[in-house]
Amino acid sequence: MEIKKVYFLLLSISFTVGGLTHLFHNFAYGFLPYHFAPIWINLYWTMLDGFDLLTAYLLFRKKRSGIVLGTVIISSNVLINSYAYHILKIIDDTIALQLQTLLLGIMVGSAIWLWYKD
Repeated sequence: MEIKKVYFLLLSISFTVGGLTHLFHNFAYGFLPYHFAPIWINLYWTMLDGFDLLTAYLLFRKKRSGIVLGTVIISSNVLINSYAYHILKIIDDTIALQLQTLLLGIMVGSAIWLWYKD
């Protein structure tokens, strides 16, 4: 398998896991399930179920759109989750934030390379 396809597959899996996690929270705990968070963060996290899954789909079908949307989502996610952890102190566990930061580095670091077709 070609290395670019492996990258797109791993990125898609990452966004699928994120989207399914938020989707589970929405089904298990109802709409806007993050009651401990300010409403704007609650709404953002709730909307990630659809946006993460859309990104995973686009990374296969419309690669450039997937790269752009994925970079915007993971950048905003790291920013908002860092704010929630460091400023608001409403997140206790940093493992998800560290994984999101790693994904951000991979997205930004590989975006130019993935942008161009062979």
